Amino acid sequence: MKNGDLLTVSIASLDHFGRGIAHHDNLIIFVDNALPKEEVLIKITKVKKKMLEARVVKYLKKSSNRVEPICPYYLECGGCDLMHLNYEEQLRYKENKVKEIMYKFARISDKVGKIKHASNYHYRNKVVFKVNNKIGFYKKGSNDLVAIENCYISDERINKVISLIKDTQKIKEIMIRASKNTNDVMLVVDGILSQADLDRLRGYVTSIYIKTNGNLKNIFGHDACYEVLGNYVYKILPDAFFQVNTDCALMLYNQVLEYLDLHQDDVVLDLYCGAGSIGIYISDIPKKILGVEVNADAFESAIVNAKINDISKIDFMCAKVEDIINSIDYYPNKIIVDPPRSGLDQKTIEYLNQSKAEILVYVSCDPVTLARDLKLLNNYEVLEITPFDMFSQTYHVECVVKLCHKIDK
Repeated sequence: MKNGDLLTVSIASLDHFGRGIAHHDNLIIFVDNALPKEEVLIKITKVKKKMLEARVVKYLKKSSNRVEPICPYYLECGGCDLMHLNYEEQLRYKENKVKEIMYKFARISDKVGKIKHASNYHYRNKVVFKVNNKIGFYKKGSNDLVAIENCYISDERINKVISLIKDTQKIKEIMIRASKNTNDVMLVVDGILSQADLDRLRGYVTSIYIKTNGNLKNIFGHDACYEVLGNYVYKILPDAFFQVNTDCALMLYNQVLEYLDLHQDDVVLDLYCGAGSIGIYISDIPKKILGVEVNADAFESAIVNAKINDISKIDFMCAKVEDIINSIDYYPNKIIVDPPRSGLDQKTIEYLNQSKAEILVYVSCDPVTLARDLKLLNNYEVLEITPFDMFSQTYHVECVVKLCHKIDK
């Protein structure tokens, strides 16, 4: 087989990136925008030793689960992966994906519960747009820009902000946050904003930052966005991490709270705590909480958030978890970890295995690194894994895991 060859294949299943899988002459073929039980005429786009990549030229037989994407940019834009699959099947796919990964990489079976979800459109509270004389996202697998006027997974106020920016000549990138439960809309512009655009935006957004050589300057409105989850208010600075799906985040925080099974004498360690959102959300019950976060903006937000909510029993450290984990004078009986996509480092895994914490709750945005880490946490037993559809219309899936210390079971 070579690039450009045409071939008729049947799609057997979906891979973990939402691509259709077909087989031909002992080769595996990954086909974009193809679903199980479909028969398709494909064109080979990439040839490797044991696998091929292809795109659909013609659908000879379509799946009953196929739907017409509502987004006109879907086939070009690299932002979504599963909009051609009906939403119930998307949820089933993600749930099964977590099950498959857990068994393949960690030999964990029968621990994955039903996936939880919220809105599947207009859910993103933060979006970063690329700009090159037009505002949009990169095409799949390229640096070619697709102009976007209305992103169907973004908060509709974010789309409104895009429409107000007319002069893009001197702009490289735009980040927009829109808080779901307040009226706050933040715009961060990497470049120069024209006076006419600035005047239009002042009537709509609540804060504007300009980024120059990596440095941020607030030129209009508040210095942050504020969000409300449950009984708590959160201040979110421009570079601070906050879950992009507010409704799903609230469900996830409640799951963490349930899994921790907190009591008034509990001492909690919250690693990779971001803006302190989970630690603050659970702060009513335990005796003490310590959050560790490396991002300076998130750390600053965490301190402010504790003050805003009048919480005195939570402290924060600004440091890399792996740099301080073996030297902190702190003895938790319950631990939360919410690491980046790369998962836990070896030092942190060793610390957790040696810790006497009775319950460990792991929040993960990558099932593969999660499974790897769960296998290495050999002093803990996985009790339950709950998937969350934090990133609807994409192949990504978030998970919350409850583990208990084996000697404390």
